[in-house]
Amino acid sequence: MISQEYFDEIYLENVEAFDLSPEEAIEETLQQLQKQQSISFLQHLTLTPVDSEIGKEIRQKRAEFLQAVEESSRQMPFLLMRSCLNEDKTPPEQIEMYRHLIVRVQPGLATVLLHMFEDPEAKALELVVNDLLQLTPLYPGVLPSCSTGFSSELRNSISPLLVSSCLKELDRILQEENGGDHYLEHLVTLGYWSCRHCESNKQTWMNTSIADGEETKAKTLAPLLVAMLRKPNVSKQLIAAVGNWIILLCTFDEFRSSSSDRPAVQASHQNVGRLAEHGAIVALYQHISPGNAAILFSALRAMAIQDDTVQTMVAMGIVASAVEAWRQCTDDTALATALMGLFRNLCANDDLKTSLCRGTDWSIVNGPLPSSLVRQSALLAEHICGTVAAMTLRQPENGHHLVKAEWHKSVVEAMEHYKERGSLQRQGALAIRNLVSRSKELQVHILQAGAEAVLYKAAANHVNCQDEIYAALRDLDLVQPGSMRKYEVVEGKVVAQENTQ
Repeated sequence: MISQEYFDEIYLENVEAFDLSPEEAIEETLQQLQKQQSISFLQHLTLTPVDSEIGKEIRQKRAEFLQAVEESSRQMPFLLMRSCLNEDKTPPEQIEMYRHLIVRVQPGLATVLLHMFEDPEAKALELVVNDLLQLTPLYPGVLPSCSTGFSSELRNSISPLLVSSCLKELDRILQEENGGDHYLEHLVTLGYWSCRHCESNKQTWMNTSIADGEETKAKTLAPLLVAMLRKPNVSKQLIAAVGNWIILLCTFDEFRSSSSDRPAVQASHQNVGRLAEHGAIVALYQHISPGNAAILFSALRAMAIQDDTVQTMVAMGIVASAVEAWRQCTDDTALATALMGLFRNLCANDDLKTSLCRGTDWSIVNGPLPSSLVRQSALLAEHICGTVAAMTLRQPENGHHLVKAEWHKSVVEAMEHYKERGSLQRQGALAIRNLVSRSKELQVHILQAGAEAVLYKAAANHVNCQDEIYAALRDLDLVQPGSMRKYEVVEGKVVAQENTQ
């Protein structure tokens, strides 16, 4: 990072060596530094002449501000920092300099900054949010691509103070008659990125509460998200941002160790319950349109993990709308993926799985799936396998209908096409097992589709789903009950080693 002292040194050299005016020397200095770094990397500097009275005054104030930023984690010098960023007392170009200085010197300072701007009338929080969302452009290659707009340290351990400040801002803007959707979108995006791959941050957002005016009941994130969806003339961008955050809050990220899975999964279910209690299902459904259907159906899919929410979706006509959208969905991969994911979750309900499989009004199984559909997206193919597995669990009649419609061929094709995706292989093996476990007469159809070969390959490539693959092979009568096989690839061929237990 170019320091103010280095900039001033080059400026003075240009003045003395070329007898330039202050304006000419500044221009020459900028041209020289541009060859070293992009001009955007100089926004934390003051470009006033160092030998002028105003230049000396700004530099002294800048030095004090820089010291305050560097010591903020220990001394919390909010008063000086607030004074420097006061819009009534400080020129806009100097405020911009201070802001860029903050994000360069201490980008994880969001908690401190938000504490500085508790005044409801202050607009500085919006500037801070904008700065945080620009961290990746400011530091190309430093932050992980998955954390665009958010520093790693902040994402990994978000402060309740930051969450509380953001909730207050969300609430304040929503109370305004013409609250800005653009600013709300920034705050929602900030929250979304902080929750990526961090279950603890999700719970910090969902569990932190703020006082609800004169009411005794505290306000949390769930009602605020729903309130944003219910805003008059809410923008499509804000709807999409809220939808994406709801997906994240209601989904368990399977990256943690198995010892800590259960509490996180339970927390996701609790998040669904809280959002549903405040009317999130209705609010999401009312905004479904061609432009945002994929995101909002995905959000509904994430919430379709409890029987109460599923029954609400049935009563509201969401299931019927999803079926109709599926029948008309031709070349929209994102929408097809969202819808099939929703059907997969809905099939946890025994009555719904039969209606979706072979019902009179809601059946989505009306013939073979196009091969192009299976190959459009790995996630879509996984949802297809998962839906078949769910539909056929304890429902042999559904299995016969699916085989008649040749959906078993799509399962095998998906397993063959996406060999490296372990989660898909697991769902495919479950689907094959459920198809034949109570209907041995379907074995010949499954084997003719090529199930044996893809199961052997999956067993060789994916150790984590060998139990499901073994169960499928057993129910296809390809291994004897009570025996276990370990599969591995030797010289390009799948080799099975049988160990009798």
